[in-house]
Amino acid sequence: MANMNDYIMRWRELSVDGVQSIVPHHDGEWVKFADIKELLQTVNQQPQQSICRWTLDDIDGKWDTECGEAHIFEADGPVENNHRFCPYCGKQLAVR
Repeated sequence: MANMNDYIMRWRELSVDGVQSIVPHHDGEWVKFADIKELLQTVNQQPQQSICRWTLDDIDGKWDTECGEAHIFEADGPVENNHRFCPYCGKQLAVR
């Protein structure tokens, strides 16, 4: 299963000159190529740090995110709950 970074890298490889007008989306829907082009222009303007590190706060039992948020799981942690991306900033999640 490809992660979001794989999708972004693949779209960067494609020509943004409008060769295709619609393309398949990962959920089976179709997306206008112009929408993807706009998304890529936004992504390309952002810094390329792609990891958000999470640290467990043993006192409170919460996970502090590198992007400044806090997250609490009912049981276990991000790995056990299949969290691969930070729900706050969208970057790939890494546990410290």
